[in-house]
Amino acid sequence: MSPPGGRAKGRILIGLALAIFAVALALAARPHDETNAERIDRITSELAAGLALVAGRFGGAPPAPDTAAPTAGAIAMLRDRVAREESADT
Repeated sequence: MSPPGGRAKGRILIGLALAIFAVALALAARPHDETNAERIDRITSELAAGLALVAGRFGGAPPAPDTAAPTAGAIAMLRDRVAREESADT
């Protein structure tokens, strides 16, 4: 059984937590002057994205090597690992 007024206190705490989260989100999202470090990060990420786009259009990714079917040893190791993980979970 929950103590008397326990649900109300829980709801108040949840509401308070949501209000604090909303205030923190509003403060973080407000417009502010960009610092030099933020400007450098933005420019380098835009440059990296542009270079990745150009490289993808012109060069393309090299074809993936054909993977061989798993060997009997690899399957046995996988089964052992799954069995160990399942036994650890129980």
